[in-house]
Amino acid sequence: MKVYQIEKYAIAAENAEKAYMCWLDTNDVDFLCDMLTLEEGGVEELTITISRLTAEQINTVDIPCCNDGCLRCEGKDENVYLSYAELIKEHQAQGGSFPTVLTKDE
Repeated sequence: MKVYQIEKYAIAAENAEKAYMCWLDTNDVDFLCDMLTLEEGGVEELTITISRLTAEQINTVDIPCCNDGCLRCEGKDENVYLSYAELIKEHQAQGGSFPTVLTKDE
């Protein structure tokens, strides 16, 4: 499984196209712009940044489990940190399907 960073989202998917479609669905976007309303001489410019994480980035333990307490960090003074690989493994163990959003930066 690969992990793609699309804007603020980390998405686990087979390939970039599936990650992109997941991003569109997650953001409830049918299309990115309405060219039919573009005025004469108007310009519509869109930039979406998509990057594929390296194996090292996927296995790095630096993702806090939550923002305000959960079963993993309950009773602990600090957050528990996870890797994308651990999040993928948990998602699979729970019977989840892919592509899926793993995290969203606030």
